[in-house]
Amino acid sequence: MQHAMGLGVGVLLRRRSLPGWGALLTTVPVLFDPMFVWQEHSVLSDLQVYFLLVAAPTVLMWRDRVSTRAAAAAGLLIALATLTRTAALPLLGLAVLFLLLRRAGRRRIVAIAAAGTLPLGAYAVWYHQHHGVFALSGADGVSLWARTMMFADCSVIKPPPELAGLCPNGTVVDAASEYVWAPGASLNRLPGSAFAHNAQARDFAERAVLAQPLDYLRDVVKDTSLASTWEPVAHPRRVGTPDGSFARGSWPVPMEGQSLVVKARTGYDPDIRGPASVEPFGTVLAAYRYP
Repeated sequence: MQHAMGLGVGVLLRRRSLPGWGALLTTVPVLFDPMFVWQEHSVLSDLQVYFLLVAAPTVLMWRDRVSTRAAAAAGLLIALATLTRTAALPLLGLAVLFLLLRRAGRRRIVAIAAAGTLPLGAYAVWYHQHHGVFALSGADGVSLWARTMMFADCSVIKPPPELAGLCPNGTVVDAASEYVWAPGASLNRLPGSAFAHNAQARDFAERAVLAQPLDYLRDVVKDTSLASTWEPVAHPRRVGTPDGSFARGSWPVPMEGQSLVVKARTGYDPDIRGPASVEPFGTVLAAYRYP
């Protein structure tokens, strides 16, 4: 799917009058990027999100004049991406803004907005029936709380007593998301699962953002900028420092003998083995490095 996405980007640029060689060059960073090759072979939702978020603007820009059908299709693609990863939700607003700037007309704007929001609304209704909360996820408060842990100062926030237990407690990690899993983080010291305190975490986080808006904005801008760096960044650092090269060799199954591996072999494939590079392709990919 990742290769198809890279080729799809080339087709789009060729369609928009870029020379064939120019469209080809745009696919090279994706087709040979060691990280994306690794993701191709991982059971993750990343590739599905990438594919959907490339397909949406492709549909919108396929013709100079956006049709109502194309607008609706783009909205649906973004909705599907959001149901896969909720971080894609703001892109629906950007797509609507794109049509507004293009003066695409009311019918097309309504089409993309409706196609994008109706599936999300239906999912939120289903989620409410099962979990009692009208939302797309039960971890939004926890995620926002983790973000505020990078800057929160309870002497400024002044939370009420029932939320004081969520203040920073001296645990320091190098990425906001790490606070969700750090055993010593204040949220994880509360009784029960961290996600059982989602509403409390959201309340604390909202108070932190309102009390320290500039600190919150600075933290968001800093981490968002990591997505635009040319070379890969180890964030969080525990993932290791990527050197931009494709690894060659073979490795054992992680956690060999653990119950999860046993269940996977029993339920899916008894011949599950560790990852291994394949020659001569491994050598070719290893030759590609970030400049």
